[in-house]
Amino acid sequence: MIANFWSHWIPFEQAGTTIIKTAWPLPCSRYCFVADVEAIKIIFNNRHGFEKEIQIASSHFCMIISFFGDNIVGVEGYQWVLHRSIARKSFGERNDALLWHETVSTLEQWFSEWDEKILLSKTQSTIVNITPALHDLTLIWHALRPQDTGTPCYTMSFGELLFVAIETMIVKVVTPRWMYQLPITKLQQSDTAYTELRNYIVDMIAAQRNGKQPGSEASKEVADLFRRLVAANEEEELVLETSAHTITFALALLAIQPDIQDNVFREATAVWPEWATSSLSDTINCCDFILSLEYTLAVFRETLRLFPPVVRTKRDATSDTTLPSRVRDPQTGSWKAAPVAVPAGTACVVCIHAAHMSPLYWGEDVSHFRPEHFMDTADYQWPRDAWIPFTAGPRVYRLLPPPELDGLSREQQRTKLTKWMPGVTATPGNVNLVFEPRN
Repeated sequence: MIANFWSHWIPFEQAGTTIIKTAWPLPCSRYCFVADVEAIKIIFNNRHGFEKEIQIASSHFCMIISFFGDNIVGVEGYQWVLHRSIARKSFGERNDALLWHETVSTLEQWFSEWDEKILLSKTQSTIVNITPALHDLTLIWHALRPQDTGTPCYTMSFGELLFVAIETMIVKVVTPRWMYQLPITKLQQSDTAYTELRNYIVDMIAAQRNGKQPGSEASKEVADLFRRLVAANEEEELVLETSAHTITFALALLAIQPDIQDNVFREATAVWPEWATSSLSDTINCCDFILSLEYTLAVFRETLRLFPPVVRTKRDATSDTTLPSRVRDPQTGSWKAAPVAVPAGTACVVCIHAAHMSPLYWGEDVSHFRPEHFMDTADYQWPRDAWIPFTAGPRVYRLLPPPELDGLSREQQRTKLTKWMPGVTATPGNVNLVFEPRN
């Protein structure tokens, strides 16, 4: 099958082309699967020539994406401009500062808990399932979390509710309401998550409209994105975000490649020589150091290359056009230009993961986790157009695979630790890692 996570570049390699054209008889439609970077640039940049399919009745993807209401991903034209104008002013240095402050604060809290576990167990390390541990890394909730003790009790934290809602969204879309009366655990869990998540959001909106200030100092200064959304939308039209999936995959990859993990540690130590005696969340401004973390940034970019949140997206051609493409010469094996005609009405599927896994842009080691793919040198510049994707505290840990994976090859460890489930985005499974304090 083309354009899924497992196939990535393989169909294009077998076909010897960067664009594959197909047709479906029922319903009668033409498809164009695109893994050519130059063609992808044209599709994304020409919003009038290649439009999103936004009719919910004919798009299961848009039905899911717009489940909470209209948003910047699921709308086009005037509505897209409106959503973008609301959100874009809030993304900049101030938002980066908020993200840095809250991420470091969360990590420091986790490290304290893991230190305590190691102390109580009298061992040299502790095993942590990082998938649920990262559920609370949700930017808007950290920026606006209530500080008083009178907050209503919920069965799960905000982050856990958000993840359960995302993971059961397809169930919520396709299940008729009467079935929720049946004793089915998955349905009851989904119903509880959506009910409590709705209550959380309503409480936060009410606090904002009543003029209450967020609790933390960082929130008071920089959490204006939520206020803009509240001012521009009705109570149940807000969209929340999280970066936890990417961090989960990154930690799993670092655990099975200790050489890369050590490089990250050395870079962080060079940037923050005072890490052992001070709290990074209080002493460091993210804008002062971010460009110094070249290798660490490359690690996260490489993680997003291997595990993009969305593996494909679709645009419909509004008129007859051509797209640049390349085909492989069967005699020499070299690739040469071969433009492809695209009739009006063709569904152009941008295969993001195929472009990320193409040796034409990333080299023959494309399947390996190598942050060097994103580090410029005198004779190499990483391919910006072929990358299409959506540290730490005063205590420092070494990441290791769990004991049950000892003896397996690195590739086998990677397969087990980076298992994922298809959903609205690529969702990691349970990832157990060993956290061992560094000397």
